[in-house]
Amino acid sequence: MSKLPLISLFLAVTVLTYPAGASDTDSHFEVEAGVINTHNFELHGYQQPSATADFTQSAPDLRLEYWRTQPQSWNYGLVAQPLSVNYSGSLSAPLTYKGKTYEAGEEARVKFQFPTVRGTANYPVFIGHDPDSYVRIGGSLIVRYANIDFQTPSGSFKSVNWIGLPLFNVETSTPLSEHYRVFTRSDFLPSVDGNTLLDGLFDVSVGLRRQINKDSSLDLGVRLFFGGYDPKKVDDYASRIFYDAIVLRYSFR
Repeated sequence: MSKLPLISLFLAVTVLTYPAGASDTDSHFEVEAGVINTHNFELHGYQQPSATADFTQSAPDLRLEYWRTQPQSWNYGLVAQPLSVNYSGSLSAPLTYKGKTYEAGEEARVKFQFPTVRGTANYPVFIGHDPDSYVRIGGSLIVRYANIDFQTPSGSFKSVNWIGLPLFNVETSTPLSEHYRVFTRSDFLPSVDGNTLLDGLFDVSVGLRRQINKDSSLDLGVRLFFGGYDPKKVDDYASRIFYDAIVLRYSFR
């Protein structure tokens, strides 16, 4: 394994354990659950069209978070999000990888795993008269495990990849009434050598938050998770995904 994911994880834990030193520091947990739906799951060989254009599937979505927050200063968070989706269908185009071509029409089964752990820090750049009206900007360090297990009657391959990535982080809150507000939180890293808005990595959530009491709240919202990577190498493959999810998020102290 590369040292980069370990360094990223160390930095993520470091920001969480850094002493805040402020009397208004608060700690809370967030649990998100829902169902993700596949808009696009794409595998294609070098200069080939997508071989999995018709693959669709739904799967459970789970996200666990711990946050240390200060309204006027830095917030720190640690996030874990497992993801595993199983696909099956007929290949819509040939897929060539490491000298082997899987022909169009072959029945294929693909297990796609994409669990992530990330550490986040953000700082308020705007706070309104209402403390629940704000914009926070910062960054995240993500450790990602990507596993593609591809099987057909004529052959199979398994691709495993560990990587650590820095991402931009933006969090906003907009009050609608005494008990309701719109809450968003996004991590993203656009591609610099591919399709800017479809490659790279984007994890965006938008929800309506209901404040239950001073210690808990409940969100109903959507999460968009998309991105891709194309090494543009002969005999290699590229991938691109686009998921959406309807989710419930419960925050509590």
